[in-house]
Parts: sequence; C-alpha cells; structure tokens
Amino acid sequence: MRIRHTLLVLALTLCTQAFAEPTKPPLVTAWMDLTLRFSEGRVTLVRVASGRFATPTRLPRWTGRWAIDVLAGERVIDRVVFDFPLLGAADAGNEQVLDRELRARTSSETVVRVPLVEGAEALRVVERKDDKLLYKATIAELDASEKARKAEAPATPRR
Repeated sequence: MRIRHTLLVLALTLCTQAFAEPTKPPLVTAWMDLTLRFSEGRVTLVRVASGRFATPTRLPRWTGRWAIDVLAGERVIDRVVFDFPLLGAADAGNEQVLDRELRARTSSETVVRVPLVEGAEALRVVERKDDKLLYKATIAELDASEKARKAEAPATPRR
C-alpha cells in the first residue's frame, strides 16, 4: 500500500510539472534587435540594433519554427522563438513536398527583439525542428557590426 501511495504521489508530481505554466520571461534592461533574412534555405543577419529600457521589462513571447538562444558560454540562459512571414510549417504528406519547394524559392525578413539577460555572451539562431545551427555570434561581434554600420551610414541632412 505504501509503495502505491508513493507511486501515485510521484505520478501526480510529474503530471503537475509537465503541465505547469511556462516560466515568465526574465526582466531585462538591455535588448538587441536582429533583422534576419531567410532566402534560398539559408538564414543571414541583415542588421543589428541595440537599446536599453529605462526600467526592467519583460519582453513578450511568441511561438514559431525558429529560435534565438541567448548563451552564457555554451549554456542556454534564454530562448526567443519566432517565425519568418510566409514560412509556416506544412502539416503532412503532399504539403511537405510543396512546403520544401516554396521554401526553396521564398525570401522573407523579420526583426526579432532579443532580451540581453545578465551574463549573455553570445546568440545563436537555430531551426527548432532539429536544433540545426543557422547562425552564431558573440554579443561583442554583434555590437561591433552595429557600430561599423552606423559609421558607414551617411549623415542625414538637416532641414
């Protein structure tokens, strides 16, 4: 009887954890906007912009086929999920064949705001279906990219 009770408690605990509310997004003061392009089956970084909030803020979360992992070393400390417009996953069968054909000829761009959680050292973009690595860069490399782009931008004439 005691073993049944223990097994029941264990089963209820596991079920409760499996259906628990997802953890709240972390409060952050810094963020980075990554403009990503999907073209010919590849993801490339188009632009980087960063900023700060006046007060700690939680960024909204979405669902999607791709993710940006915020890394501390090789450990994932946050994950932002997103989609590219026009590139939703196909259901099954013949739709998957059509899906591959369309994806091979589709170009799409999106901007993803990534919270820079304390301890963040790098970001990586992955396709969630198989955790396929599509892009990875350190925060320092992304900051340098943003500074270089700003330095190259022509001065806006005053009116």
